[in-house]
Amino acid sequence: MKTPMTAIATALLALGLAGCNDNRPADAEDQIGDTRGEEVGDVGGTLAGAAPAEPAIDGRLPAAGAEATDGRLDVSTEGQSGAYLTDSAGSSLYTLEDDSDGSGCVDACLDAWPPLLVGDVAPSGSERLQAGMVGTIEREDGSSQVTYNGHPLYRYAADTGTGRTAGHGVEDQWGHWYLVTPEGERMEAGAE
Repeated sequence: MKTPMTAIATALLALGLAGCNDNRPADAEDQIGDTRGEEVGDVGGTLAGAAPAEPAIDGRLPAAGAEATDGRLDVSTEGQSGAYLTDSAGSSLYTLEDDSDGSGCVDACLDAWPPLLVGDVAPSGSERLQAGMVGTIEREDGSSQVTYNGHPLYRYAADTGTGRTAGHGVEDQWGHWYLVTPEGERMEAGAE
């Protein structure tokens, strides 16, 4: 039977040895990323130390930043002159002009504009939204993207945190991007 002092000394010795057993080179943290889960990188919005994404329905991985969510839509007015859609985490949701089936944003576009995907759950909306407008489309990779009033919904990788709307009114190589109103329409680009 160990005495309390022996048990404490054993625990301290084990902790000390655990700290000395780190054989990584000094710059190894730079090689593997910061494991505290803080955002790193560029517009791609990857998270260091994050678990790999779950495979999509057909076994392929979804695009970076396009992990499936709970599919719950909400409404925010933070930072805007009118109400607009957000996901359950408070991220602003956008639509791409003339994109009705998700084919307007593929490949490199998905890094900047991750689609709002759902897994095995049906998407839903808060009481401030019209339930009949919430739906999904099947993307080319077999994943289910949330739609509102037929508009496929995307997040913007440069929006860091809730209430950010940097993607509203953006015109890039894929087209014009807009916030979506609770009425299911694009918010006018000048309404900020």
